Amino acid sequence: GIQDFDPCVQRAINRVQPIEMVARVLDSLRMHPVESINFDLILGLPHQSVFGFDDTLNTVIDMRPDRLAIFEYAHLPSRFKAQRLCFR
Repeated sequence: GIQDFDPCVQRAINRVQPIEMVARVLDSLRMHPVESINFDLILGLPHQSVFGFDDTLNTVIDMRPDRLAIFEYAHLPSRFKAQRLCFR
């Protein structure tokens, strides 16, 4: 799950994945017999903006995954430990 490429959003959700890192992993996967690559994005994350998400979408389009899934953020801190952490 990529979720969002905005560094501020990534820090807020404790999931820092620089674009360069994702691109390296993607290149590596494409060199092996992987049948398809799916990216998951999430809408409604802390510090996320329409403009920032637009930038993420453009980056994802340039990376050309086979499938793209977009989900709405669900705040369930009792189920997900990371959501019990304070957002910065």
